[in-house]
Amino acid sequence: MIEVLRDNRQGLADEAYEVLRQRPEAKAKDAVARYEPLRSEKGIDYTRLRDLLKAGKWREADEETYEVMIRAVGKESGDWFESDELLNFPCTDLRTIDGLWVKYSQGQFGFSVQKQIYVETGNPLDGEYHGDTYRKFAERVGWRKDDSWVYYRDLKPILLFPPPENFRLGRGAFGGVRVGNWCGVVVGMWVFSRTKTCKL
Repeated sequence: MIEVLRDNRQGLADEAYEVLRQRPEAKAKDAVARYEPLRSEKGIDYTRLRDLLKAGKWREADEETYEVMIRAVGKESGDWFESDELLNFPCTDLRTIDGLWVKYSQGQFGFSVQKQIYVETGNPLDGEYHGDTYRKFAERVGWRKDDSWVYYRDLKPILLFPPPENFRLGRGAFGGVRVGNWCGVVVGMWVFSRTKTCKL
């Protein structure tokens, strides 16, 4: 399977990727980490997102995440998501977006990273808003400080390695849920619920 993935033999790399992604062996994990599928069920081109992430342009990549996601649900820039659009977001595209964020942030940002923090702070993956536990999540990722929400423009996307500035944003603060120019509270609930279905 690793050879199939590496060489894309007979165009079966995507299938090999899905099988290897579920395997616990170190060789399988390494092969998956090296493979960079930019797959989409909706014909979305993820090249710009990949390039922004590769360059460490986290805020621009966060905004591009909104752009590719809104197009994946058949809408245009500036439109809002509906709950059913995110609760049924294409798994292939969600995995591509998450994989790029996780890879280029070295595991600091991405939907799967945010989902882990979301669950650790007591939030169930049910697509519902749970005020107290959601605020705990927001505090952990740096979206709330001193009992107030932090404006998006004030977020500083600093990775945990190395800490070059005095304000340190927590793990997972960027990477898709806080997308575009609006609050990610509701979006987060729906996307995290979908990550469970998509097995992220």
